[in-house]
Amino acid sequence: MKRKILASFVTAALCAFGAIPAAYAAPALPQQVVAIAEAPNLESFGPRLQAMMQQLHPSLMMPPLQLVAATQAARAQDLSSLDFTRPLRLITLQPPLAKFPVLQFSVKDKDAYLNSLLPTLEKMGQKGDVLAFIEHTGPTAPKGSGKPAGQPVFIGAAGLRIVLGPKLEAVQTALSLVKAGELPEKPLFDTDVGVQFGLQKLLSALRAQGADPFEAWRAQLAQQPLPATINAAQMKDIIDMYESFSRQLDSLSAELQLEQTAVTLRFGVGPVQDSILQRYVRSIPDREVKLPQRIPGEAFFGCACLTGDWKPLMNWSLNLMTKLAQSMDQPSPISEEMSGLIREWTGVLGDEIDAGVLGKPGQPLTAIEFMALDDPPKGKRLMRKLAPQVQALLEPYQTPIMKIASEFTPDFASHNGTSIDRWTMKYSFEAPGDSPLMTNIIEMQKASLEALSGNPSEYYTAFPAGGLLFSMGQDGLKYLTQALDGAFTSARDTADIRNQLAGLPQGAVGVAWVRIGPALDWYLGMLRQIMSQAAVAFPIPPIQFKSGPPIAIGVYRGEDGAVQGRVRIPVATLRALVQSVMGPPPAPPQEAPPPGSPSQ
Repeated sequence: MKRKILASFVTAALCAFGAIPAAYAAPALPQQVVAIAEAPNLESFGPRLQAMMQQLHPSLMMPPLQLVAATQAARAQDLSSLDFTRPLRLITLQPPLAKFPVLQFSVKDKDAYLNSLLPTLEKMGQKGDVLAFIEHTGPTAPKGSGKPAGQPVFIGAAGLRIVLGPKLEAVQTALSLVKAGELPEKPLFDTDVGVQFGLQKLLSALRAQGADPFEAWRAQLAQQPLPATINAAQMKDIIDMYESFSRQLDSLSAELQLEQTAVTLRFGVGPVQDSILQRYVRSIPDREVKLPQRIPGEAFFGCACLTGDWKPLMNWSLNLMTKLAQSMDQPSPISEEMSGLIREWTGVLGDEIDAGVLGKPGQPLTAIEFMALDDPPKGKRLMRKLAPQVQALLEPYQTPIMKIASEFTPDFASHNGTSIDRWTMKYSFEAPGDSPLMTNIIEMQKASLEALSGNPSEYYTAFPAGGLLFSMGQDGLKYLTQALDGAFTSARDTADIRNQLAGLPQGAVGVAWVRIGPALDWYLGMLRQIMSQAAVAFPIPPIQFKSGPPIAIGVYRGEDGAVQGRVRIPVATLRALVQSVMGPPPAPPQEAPPPGSPSQ
């Protein structure tokens, strides 16, 4: 049951991280560059950012970005010598130079820029096209004082383009890329800010130099004695698991664009060729997802996602779990019978999952999900066969501190001819000995569980035509029966959700929305409940967040198995959040009435 919930949230995460129309493509980076961050036009972006901050709340003040970039990054005193209409970039090169990121920007007059450098820079010489400086910081180390040397700074120029950094070789390498045109003068991104990171490029460069981070982790594990409570073989398999995850992702990108009514974030995830992730994304149906009919529009988080072939992901997950259990000298928590049932279950899965999460301050979460099935009756039979297997899976979690009592009740209820099964899980805790610390920890665990899902936790399943309905929480049964009847206002029929998602490009294979105000209200309510039940003196501010339009998220299947995404955050929502914390803006001062007016 919990594994199915996890699968749903993995799908929801794919909805949340990666959306942009198929025409979008992350920029290609030079071979020597593993990451780059760029502000294509700071002169345009800076004032618009300041104006937006003032829209959110008049008391939100920030210095001009151009001034910060000039003094803190470019080390210049004179803003007029810098050209912020051209890209400002932070560049990370391949190892071993990755530890020394460099800045690349443009100037209007090279000599004027060099003559306006901060007085904390002391010139030490010149190496080819690169000037060498020592940067003295703080009042105890002015230049020429004979005090201990400060930090090295190197500045190279190619025409009106400047490269600045703390390592000579890094500046020289980036400068050569500028001269060769591999770091072009025109922007790499068409948004206000963009970031691109090549994970496999970084890992390959490290391995070529004998500095594989996972091998270094394993070597460190072998050299250091471990506490008796830590299993070395288990730790090695955990490292293997992280390494396996890293082999799925080739590149990551993110972009930000300020608009008149919204802030738009764009994300891209590039999979490794022929990876499990790439095969999964390629298997997602090539059609547009629809807003869910069985998810209530009042949910503070909801999503509808088309899904691909789960079999490779499920096999990968089962193999990792089995290997991890073997390293602990324990039998696999997944029996052969259960493994076979899970694989059968993936064979009946359809190609869509809808999910929603609801909650009010001081109450546990309620979640509801619809999963399309190709054969619902078979899915129901498999679910009931899995019930005793899941109960057996919980047995290893019985400890002197925590015990789980689970009960599966088939045909717990019936609604309009559809049977409803129920899972109940009761958690009990007992502190060993008289340790006050352990008692406090257990009280926090108890309070957290009760605030999050209730204790006992209740889960319900039903198999209407077309799929599986699943719900959890104290209101789970109510929302499940309403979903069977269509008795609530669904997300598809909720105007503010439709309106916000309409601002995204068409063709999404996944959509999601977040009502951030209600979500934060529930979270703060949960914290208050936990602190109160656990008798922890930690005051939670009495904030009630104002509501704004929902945040809209779209996910798109890009070329060659890439995942691309867009998140649209309304300015009205940001304003509501800021003013919930800072209070309403002060009223504008009223002008004095003219002499002789009635008020006089």
